[in-house]
Amino acid sequence: MIFLHYSNQLERLVAPLADAVDRHQRRTPLAPFSIIVPNRAIEEFIKLRVSARLGVAANLRFPFLRRFLRETIDRASNESIAVLESGELRIVLFECMRAMRDGGEDSIAAITAYADAGSAKQSDQELRLFQLAASLSELFREYSVSRPEM
Repeated sequence: MIFLHYSNQLERLVAPLADAVDRHQRRTPLAPFSIIVPNRAIEEFIKLRVSARLGVAANLRFPFLRRFLRETIDRASNESIAVLESGELRIVLFECMRAMRDGGEDSIAAITAYADAGSAKQSDQELRLFQLAASLSELFREYSVSRPEM
């Protein structure tokens, strides 16, 4: 079960979190307890505060939201849904652009012109496509968080 606690003051989140960790560890001491965090600094803060409050805070997992959602979907789905990490999305975009470019697709004429503008060498053109795929994958990741309507 997922419980959501929120506050604009991180200190206020420690008490309900420590209580939840304590209840979980008393009920099932060997089962891991997942706490979704936005970054490693918050992870360290939570580890220190929860352990200071409880004495011991063991078997805690600190996945980022995307990783947690990916693991949850992987467990629940029958492989009809895939959540791509940024690196995987970069490779998919690169391969799609490269295949479409090599196939002479007119719909990506601007991308082809961009790749061809730097150098006549194929390796340089593929490097430009890969760099473009990296930029696009980061934009898609950012848009998924900050602009879901896009």
